Amino acid sequence: MKKNATGTEELIKAVDAQIKAAEDYDESSLAEDRKKALEYYRGVMTDMEAEDGRSKAVSRDLSDVAGQIIPDLMEMFASSDVVWDFGASKQGDEDYTTPASDYINNLFMRRLDGYRILLEAFTDGLLESNGIIKVWWDSTPEYRTEQQYGLNDMDLAMIEGDKDFEDFIEHEVNPETGLLDVKIKMKISDGQVRVEALPRENFLISASATSMKDTPFASHNEMVTRSDLVKRGYDRNKVYGINSDENDDADAYSEAREGDIGDNGEITNKATEEIEVFECYIQFDADDDGIAEWRQVIIAGEAGKRAVLSNEEWPDDLPFVDLTPSPKPHRFVGSSLYDIVADIQQRKTALTRGALDNIYWQNNPERIVDIDKVTQAGLDALESPRFGQLISSENGTDSVKYLERRYMAGNCFAMLEYEDASLQKRTGVSEQSAGLNPEALQNQSATSANLQNTAQKARVKHLARNMAMLGLAQLGKALLKLVVAHQSRPAHLYQRQEWVEMIPADWSPDMDVIVNTGLGSGSRERDMAMLGAILTRQEAIIGQYGPDNPIVSVPQYSKTLERFVEAGGMREPAEYFKTASEDDVAAYLQAQQEKPPEQDQAKLAEIQLKTEQAKAEMELKRWTIEQELILKREMAMAEIQLKFQGLGPLETEVRAGGMPG
Repeated sequence: MKKNATGTEELIKAVDAQIKAAEDYDESSLAEDRKKALEYYRGVMTDMEAEDGRSKAVSRDLSDVAGQIIPDLMEMFASSDVVWDFGASKQGDEDYTTPASDYINNLFMRRLDGYRILLEAFTDGLLESNGIIKVWWDSTPEYRTEQQYGLNDMDLAMIEGDKDFEDFIEHEVNPETGLLDVKIKMKISDGQVRVEALPRENFLISASATSMKDTPFASHNEMVTRSDLVKRGYDRNKVYGINSDENDDADAYSEAREGDIGDNGEITNKATEEIEVFECYIQFDADDDGIAEWRQVIIAGEAGKRAVLSNEEWPDDLPFVDLTPSPKPHRFVGSSLYDIVADIQQRKTALTRGALDNIYWQNNPERIVDIDKVTQAGLDALESPRFGQLISSENGTDSVKYLERRYMAGNCFAMLEYEDASLQKRTGVSEQSAGLNPEALQNQSATSANLQNTAQKARVKHLARNMAMLGLAQLGKALLKLVVAHQSRPAHLYQRQEWVEMIPADWSPDMDVIVNTGLGSGSRERDMAMLGAILTRQEAIIGQYGPDNPIVSVPQYSKTLERFVEAGGMREPAEYFKTASEDDVAAYLQAQQEKPPEQDQAKLAEIQLKTEQAKAEMELKRWTIEQELILKREMAMAEIQLKFQGLGPLETEVRAGGMPG
């Protein structure tokens, strides 16, 4: 490696140029549509402001369509804890596929809040073309504190020798025993995987990019306080010397997402003052060998005066994954639901307002008043009418006439139905697919209704498949690579009703990744029906040809049972069925072979029966003898009692023997 021949100043210029080019591209072509999409989703249409005194109704088509698609996507990918299945990509991976699948899925869904990440990324992708997920290894160690009591010098030496020991936080001598009570700081990890769904406005990419893999530049920008930057380990003097710059675009996006929520007041403490930080990934020839390498450059401050906080070579893939439901050929930015729905929402808003205004005119017609014939009290009553109110007039009802307007709302409603049909064709979303109008299917055959429902689901299935193959698969690969590369400690996972130790460092980082999307429809009922049919066939084959047949193995049958439980929404298949392996089957078959033949079994059963009968007879005889002895003893005692009562010649003999009288 050559000595760094390209200075920091040139690097800053290159990064600034890439940031400006990406911002110009974003602001000229994309940003305005994203802001409008967020507003339309909230039911705010600043580009169609209503006239004073007229209807301000807004059609919520973008929200309605997204509100029906997002639950389908979440059911496909997050109804169970299994998002990915890992498969062997080379010989020797077979033993690691199941542990890797168990651990990565558990890590993402339970420890990294995977459900929320998927929900945010799906929503961003549908509304803003691309949902951006950042995945990286945070090398910040994790610690825990322990309190231990009654320790001597040998105990302290053993604790200090523990590889996870960091420091004694507190110690106190017990005056009664002379032993130490201590609080210990222990390291529990050298870092951890982090995953975050980024707001689309906080991500920049080169205008020339067609995918995340071929871009020469990408960046995550965010507003960070000086205090947080110092906590991250950056030089305090450099951080406090950076000029701050207000981010008006961030404020505009915040208002588009949430509305006007006010400000936080004037910042007077420099430690809590926010500055814009760009985490950039750029191809740059830093060693002047004529070949551009990937570098991670952390840069902060206002344009033209930015300071480099970190500059390192970056050997890995970019830490970004994008979920694009409708990708465009040869372009990074795809199509959004806003692109598909916006014009329909605009027309439906105009039609709805027109219909309501027409109905308002019908219900509250304009009046022509002869002011010379209506008293002042009558004029006041006309201006502020009330039900049953008396209007005084000097010339009867002819003094007030109503201006009739034609009823036109019916035409608007007819056009609204046409627009709804257009919306259904574009998105595949309808009242029937949402289950909102069951009466609409009453006069259809079951086959026709099923075909209609299948066609309506095709659009959602297409969106889901795009995000699965182009985005979620890359996220699964990234998680696997990070865990294998950085997690040197064994991991312990409670899976299938037992604790299992795993060593991720032994796994292959290049295992195949398959996104678990059910059986392709996203319908839990259909998945369960299909799995039920598979189980029936597997049971028939195993029942007819045995567990060692060449078609279906017992582990395959066990896997189908697991999938059946998961399709039903159950989290722990092991609570219902054991997981069978090839070794379990071999042990079972061996035990079956060691059993005696059926004839021998019958003889053994006969012998066992006779033995049991003999035992029963002996027990009966023993019980009979015992009962006879008890009876004889009771009869003897009764005879003695009679003699003591003077009823026999034995009385004198009994008394002479020392017996009581």
